[in-house]
Amino acid sequence: WVIAGTLTKTEILNLFVHQPHYWGRDCYGIEAAAQVYFGKTPARLDLHEAAFLASVIYQPSRIDDRAWGLRRRNMLLSMMAEKGVILPQEARQAMARPLGLSDRATRCPPIQDATPEPSGPTSGPTLRP
Repeated sequence: WVIAGTLTKTEILNLFVHQPHYWGRDCYGIEAAAQVYFGKTPARLDLHEAAFLASVIYQPSRIDDRAWGLRRRNMLLSMMAEKGVILPQEARQAMARPLGLSDRATRCPPIQDATPEPSGPTSGPTLRP
C-alpha cells in the first residue's frame, strides 16, 4: 500500500484506529478496547487512558505487564509534548495518573485461556464464544 503522500496524517491515523485490531482480552477494535480496559467509550477516554491504548496496540500480549504499559504510555505522552501536540504540563499531569484499568480488565482471562481448542474434527467453521 502506498498511502504516504496520498493521505494526511489524520486520515492515516483514522484508518489505523478504526481497523478491528486485536487489543488482547478477546476484544477487537478501539470501541471494545475502551470498554474492556476503561469501562467507557473512546470519546470519553482521558488523555492518559487514550495514550495507554495507543502505546500498547503493537504488542497487546504485554498489556498485563503494568510497568511496561506505564513506560510505554509515558514515553508516548513525552513524545506528544515534545512535538507540541499537547502542552508539557498536560503530559506531566497525565503521566502522574495511574493506569486506572477497569475491574473487568483485571479479571478477564486472556483469549487463549478463555477459548478451548476444538477436541476433534469439525465440519464447517469453528465459532468462538
